Amino acid sequence: FSLWIFILIRALFATTFNEALIESSLLVITVVFGIILIKSVLREIRQREEIEKLADNLEKAYVNVKDLNEHLEEKVAEQTKEIKKSYEVEKRARRELEELDKTKNELITAAQHNLRTPLTALRWQLENMRKSISNSGNGSGDNGLHQAITESEESVERLTRVLEDFLSITEVRVGREI
Repeated sequence: FSLWIFILIRALFATTFNEALIESSLLVITVVFGIILIKSVLREIRQREEIEKLADNLEKAYVNVKDLNEHLEEKVAEQTKEIKKSYEVEKRARRELEELDKTKNELITAAQHNLRTPLTALRWQLENMRKSISNSGNGSGDNGLHQAITESEESVERLTRVLEDFLSITEVRVGREI
């Protein structure tokens, strides 16, 4: 601006027309170049400001990514710890379930043996009693005894069917659970 004012003053105080024309031409040229230079400088200033804003945004994004990364590692470590705990709980529960299943199978086996054995013995004794009544030959006095033996045999048979039904139900359930 000072240069423009200086050249304008020289053009106004020029003594000859040629000098005034040269000074005026020089003023126009300096004004055009000055405007171009000012626009260029302003554009460069705006670009620098945008670059600074982008640099700030990039720095903030970098900090955010770094924080997210650190928190992500913490979350992964935390979830890994939880998964390990869950796995241990599941493993312990599986072992307990296997022991419980083993105990249940032992109980069923013991129940089969301990319930069938007395029933078989009872059936044999009733059969032996029937044979001894038949062999003794007295049919008239032993009618009540014969009736009691028949009812006892029927009860033993019902008890045997109930036991067999119970054992088949438990075997079916055991098979399904495994």
